[in-house]
Amino acid sequence: PWGTWISAEESLDGEGFWDVEPYGLREPLLTALGSKTPLYYDSFTFDARNENDPKFFFSEDTTWGAVRRFTPNPIVVVPPTDPNAYQMLQYNYDHEYLVLEPTGDGDTGKFRWSQSQTEGEESASTYYQNVEGMECQDGLLTFVTKRTREIFTLDLDSLTYSKFNPVGGSFEGEPDSVTHMYKTGENPGNNILFITEEADAADGFFSGVHGYEQSTGKIYPVLKAIGYSELDEVTGVTLSPDLYHMYVAIQDEGVVLDVFRTDGYPFNGPPDGNPISDPTASPTGGLTASPTGGPTVSPTGGPTVSTTNEPTSDPTAERFTLQPVVANTVAPSVSTTSAPTVSSTDSPTDPRSSRYVPGQLDFEENGLLLSAGLSARIIARSEEALPIGDDGVSDDTFHVFPDAAACFAHPQGIENGWAYVSNSNANDGGGGVGAIYFDEQGQVTGYQRLLKGTNYNSGGGVSPWGTWIS
Repeated sequence: PWGTWISAEESLDGEGFWDVEPYGLREPLLTALGSKTPLYYDSFTFDARNENDPKFFFSEDTTWGAVRRFTPNPIVVVPPTDPNAYQMLQYNYDHEYLVLEPTGDGDTGKFRWSQSQTEGEESASTYYQNVEGMECQDGLLTFVTKRTREIFTLDLDSLTYSKFNPVGGSFEGEPDSVTHMYKTGENPGNNILFITEEADAADGFFSGVHGYEQSTGKIYPVLKAIGYSELDEVTGVTLSPDLYHMYVAIQDEGVVLDVFRTDGYPFNGPPDGNPISDPTASPTGGLTASPTGGPTVSPTGGPTVSTTNEPTSDPTAERFTLQPVVANTVAPSVSTTSAPTVSSTDSPTDPRSSRYVPGQLDFEENGLLLSAGLSARIIARSEEALPIGDDGVSDDTFHVFPDAAACFAHPQGIENGWAYVSNSNANDGGGGVGAIYFDEQGQVTGYQRLLKGTNYNSGGGVSPWGTWIS
């Protein structure tokens, strides 16, 4: 909530969770999550609906790894916008552990938080082994279990839960990370997830990204990584703050791609076709990400940040002409200046469809099999400098093994661009966090390493104060 990234070291050689400011405005801070005990930590999220009693959740990717709930010391609790909000994770206080109490067939039940780590670990080993991706929105805590291939949704108010196994039809592998989305149209509050899938091409399956409509259980593929090595993973999936760009990473190959709609709409724009799933199509509606906050001070070592609220460039310059976008009360009001200028209608021989149909995989580009109406460009490769402009390059080379990631709006608003903050899942002190910076047009303007010398930075999450917890 305070605009940083919380990054987890998934290793006994690590130190825990790091609080990383996305524009390099301050040094990374080791948090008290997990009492700074090195374990196989993965994801982080929070519930800050009550600013006077925020809750923080994190996972451990082992067969006995209980989901933890951390409550900060009331003495240091402040609103997420307070400059000292980050201190809520600096002092060890109250750790609790998730205990599930299934009813009936086990797909639903109740849950509670226990002070006993042993009780939490016993529940994890019995009901929810190897928790990976985790997010919390509107009082619903969602996480995936890699070993049992299930998606759990916990209602934090009613203390009830349900679970769902997405495997079958288009989803063939293990669920990994999750990113919340919202549907526009008839039901703007209908919660949707993007789920990354870890698969094995040797068995005829490929890793990819899927959309999951929680209210109906419909699931459909958005893309598949068919052009990369058999065991490679799709990671780092997130949307730009203006919703025109979906970023995905191919971990072992070390590639980051920018996926966008060829019709000029953002991902929350109206699709011309229903999502294609098994066995029937999902209801119509676009997709949009929840907003994220940003820091409020000037960076060092990163892109230039104005000390005023004035844009650094004219947001109307070279504007892409769009049809009116469907109104959406969830997404922030943003400019359309980063709409890609590529359109499938520019050439009559272009095989891409200009009609966006999620789930209709019919076009391959840069190693991705894409839904109709999508295109993809490579923006970064591990151990190579990032191209900037017509002939420039970044000072640093892009990190290896990119993993979990999130986007953060520029401190003075997305009319000045945003940052794509990404973990590096390397060992022997080669892990850490790096950030790719974009202008308001979605063009790369820079890259820098924000955290170095750590191990296996796998998962993490956005903090209430707008940083990355790694």
